[in-house]
Amino acid sequence: MRSLKALFSHPENNDTLVRYGFGQLSDGQKMLVALYSLLALSGNRRLSLFIDEPDNFVSPREIQPWLAELEERCGEKLEQAVIISHNPISIDYMAGASGRWFSRDEQGPVRVMNSPEQLVDGLALSELVARGWER
Repeated sequence: MRSLKALFSHPENNDTLVRYGFGQLSDGQKMLVALYSLLALSGNRRLSLFIDEPDNFVSPREIQPWLAELEERCGEKLEQAVIISHNPISIDYMAGASGRWFSRDEQGPVRVMNSPEQLVDGLALSELVARGWER
């Protein structure tokens, strides 16, 4: 019988490799394995990734390197990435020049814009969303 194993180096013990079964990993560790696998397996095939809430179960300091890698690959190795997130850190990080804003009123059609209709100088986009002022 085969099973997926994860190897981690232990810096406090001469980088000794410690082996864990996939079932022994936390939800956040499993999420990171899946996210980095998506990037590694995409290669140079010009794919599009659609990922809902990649930052669930993962701390901000753990998701930011993945978001940076994703952003670096977009347009070169990946055709596009569509990330859906309610996490303030992810919203602010991904709201750069290449981000798009999807919004919908009640049961109307989804509208795609470069930024929300309402912006407030000095207020982070995530704070705008939290206050419900983006419309």
